[in-house]
Amino acid sequence: MKSLVAMLVGLNILLFAGVGSWFGSWFGGNNDNYDNEKILIRDGSSYSYWEKDGVADSETASIEFSFTGNDVIWKMDASKAANVECAYNVNISSGKFKIIEITTDKKIKTLWENTDGNKANGSFTISLNKGTSRIKIVGKKAKGSLTMTLTPNENVNVEAISYSQE
Repeated sequence: MKSLVAMLVGLNILLFAGVGSWFGSWFGGNNDNYDNEKILIRDGSSYSYWEKDGVADSETASIEFSFTGNDVIWKMDASKAANVECAYNVNISSGKFKIIEITTDKKIKTLWENTDGNKANGSFTISLNKGTSRIKIVGKKAKGSLTMTLTPNENVNVEAISYSQE
């Protein structure tokens, strides 16, 4: 009888722990998708912002943020393979942060990641294949600011998504 009671108590603990974990993840309590490729490759965004201020157009994005999740900044439609240059200036005061590309074949390319300090500036080349790619910012309790500027390319149509002023 004691072993049956112990087993039932154990099952109840497991049940409540599982339900609590499910509710926590559903309502944003366990939003640790920083490296979750299945979430990141989606065309849309999935985030929780505490602060979001900025603007983006087809060439420039200037953003201040405090968030966890991923957010599409630009959708890029290339009529043929092309390179796009991107200059950046990033200042991260806390958390993890990266800029990624979701390629036409649903692969993730990390373009820049906050690994060795909280301020950086420079540039990178985005090599696009024919089709639609997306540029996303990804954060885990990330707080900071970002400015990115694209060099236009006649073979690429860029549409600002999350921070566009419409």
